[in-house]
Amino acid sequence: KDQGNVLLNGAGADELFAGYNRHKAFQFYLNNKSKPWFTLAKWGKKARASGKGLNHWRKFASAIDEKPYQTFMNMVTFDQFNNYQTTGIDWPEHEALDRALAHDQANYLVGDVLALTDSSGMANGVEIRVPYLDKVVVNWARAKNAAQHLANGRKTYLNELLTELGGSTFVKRKKLGFGLPT
Repeated sequence: KDQGNVLLNGAGADELFAGYNRHKAFQFYLNNKSKPWFTLAKWGKKARASGKGLNHWRKFASAIDEKPYQTFMNMVTFDQFNNYQTTGIDWPEHEALDRALAHDQANYLVGDVLALTDSSGMANGVEIRVPYLDKVVVNWARAKNAAQHLANGRKTYLNELLTELGGSTFVKRKKLGFGLPT
């Protein structure tokens, strides 16, 4: 009997293990927002310099707000989030990084990543499994705080495990997104 096609998908890894650039940038913001030199970042909003590094700095600087919640929302590029009413909302600074990760898990993962995964699988008659969303993995990841996941860069625990299993080449290479062919 034909069992059909089954694919494995990495959905959930970035959301559970702090794998997006915005997670590291938000941690940087939280760790430095009260330092006097950090006010210079606000000047970056008006910078007209070019170059990849400066463009990243301008994007980061334009996201900065006094409130951690609003800063994170400004970093999120998912269009659905940009429609949220954020006036008056804030997160306590000592919880902000954990709340940002939880926000991505509850909203971006469900509303975008898994929705696209599911619809693309159904459209092609393929069953897609998401092993990072196994209950044991999710519970283990959520037992750690976001700062622990970012201790040595993004996805600290996954990188350590991959290195132990002989995959250090993959840990060292630049992150690759998933884009559609043009």
